[in-house]
Amino acid sequence: MRKKIYLIVPLLLLAAFAFYYHGYRKEADEMAKARAIQQAEVAKQEAKEKLEYQAKVAAEAREAAYEKARKAAEKQAQIDAEEKEYDDLNKEQVVVMNARDEAAIKFGDLSTALRDENDLFERAQNRMSILADEKKFLDTYIPLSKANRDRFSKFLTKVEETKKEVEAAAAAAAKKN
Repeated sequence: MRKKIYLIVPLLLLAAFAFYYHGYRKEADEMAKARAIQQAEVAKQEAKEKLEYQAKVAAEAREAAYEKARKAAEKQAQIDAEEKEYDDLNKEQVVVMNARDEAAIKFGDLSTALRDENDLFERAQNRMSILADEKKFLDTYIPLSKANRDRFSKFLTKVEETKKEVEAAAAAAAKKN
């Protein structure tokens, strides 16, 4: 009988250990799966937050670029309006000056007509130099504005590509699990 006890007790202990270990292994597998799912969700949430942040930054950059372009367009429209007003004033001044010249010639006061012409010529030169300075400013500002618009477009394209890559990686991770 004693010889059987040496055989039966270890077998019973082995059976108890196997039963306990089997339950523990199931719990460990379930915990590992739960942890993997949680890590995937955290990674997905982080990617989503990063994408939202990048979209926000891109939207702010796009709004700033649009605002700069709008201001440049307004400035150009104002300059065009001023040039038209200047042309209209020049036409009026030419008509007025022609009438004045005719009167001066009729009355023999050529010195007044010459002084008026010189004054008009000097004002026209001053206005032309102002317009030349504004044109030079616009010639430098508009290419910079276009370059900024192109950089922002490239940045937005990169953000969209990154978004697609993140979504593809998330989809691949979801398929893998």
